[in-house]
Amino acid sequence: MAVVISTGDRSSVVVEADGWRGGEIKGLLAAFANAIRALVGAGREPNPMANGADMKINIAEQFSPNPAGRWPSEGPYSGQRFREEILVPALKSALEKGDGERVEIDLDGSLFFSAAFLEEAFGGLARIPEIPFDKIMSILEVKFSDKIQKFYHDAILWHLDRAKSQQSMPGECRMLVDMTLLLFGAAIGWTVSLYGFGVSEKANLIGDHINDLMKYSEELRLYWSKSFIDDRKSQLEEIIKIKSLYISVQTFYGHHASSLFTSNVLSEYQKITQKLIYVMTAGDFEKVERDSNESKAIETQQLSWELIQILRRERQKQYHLISPIRLLIRGIGRCGGKK
Repeated sequence: MAVVISTGDRSSVVVEADGWRGGEIKGLLAAFANAIRALVGAGREPNPMANGADMKINIAEQFSPNPAGRWPSEGPYSGQRFREEILVPALKSALEKGDGERVEIDLDGSLFFSAAFLEEAFGGLARIPEIPFDKIMSILEVKFSDKIQKFYHDAILWHLDRAKSQQSMPGECRMLVDMTLLLFGAAIGWTVSLYGFGVSEKANLIGDHINDLMKYSEELRLYWSKSFIDDRKSQLEEIIKIKSLYISVQTFYGHHASSLFTSNVLSEYQKITQKLIYVMTAGDFEKVERDSNESKAIETQQLSWELIQILRRERQKQYHLISPIRLLIRGIGRCGGKK
């Protein structure tokens, strides 16, 4: 079976699909993919004067409906090729003719313009020393009728304006600006990396504390759920286990909570933690051979659940962009409060 697909410019692509029989869909899909690749590669050769001497350039018709890439090494329809083979010859011709001759760029018909293509094609005009950029701006027009092209129209004007400002700078100044932007970008990258590391560390601290609290509260619940009448040895073992788990909870409470939480959250966290630790381990906590206490077992679960929900919310907040701003404000407030 042969499939003939026309490219619309008096050329066609013939795809052989003889291998597709009785439901071999894979063969048909392969044939279709080959056809698409052939059509994309067919393209049109650049022709800057295709519309006569009126200096109108429709990128889709005279170059490609899907231009992309900065340099020819990145694709056959790059920004450099469009600038050198179509745009610059048209601009030179218009300047030679004079008499108000203009070059009109028509965006209609193109589906997409990559940022690299636009910068090299239009911003790259500033890198053409034989054509004064002021004259380029006076004769070049960018037009469109389809509103979907408004974004690309504005992008081209932005690249032209940026190129104009760069060309007006001395070479040393342009180099200084480029170096400044490079260093600024590196500083931003380093800052983001450092902040990401800090966020990860803080989130890990909170996550570890959640795990410690879960173990601590579970041991408390089991302790209050059990009767130790005539089982003093087991009771002492449970008490030692709970006290050892308390150490990690106490460490976070005393060393990390104040630097991680806002004042309101810190107050709520401290209130519930104190109740969980002191109330649950007060009274007859160490009473020898005591009976089970259902109410305290239930209250232990309620308090620990409230506490863990607070910690989970705060762990999530560590990943919000607003958190470094809050920390900065808190730091300024603390410094301002010192005499």
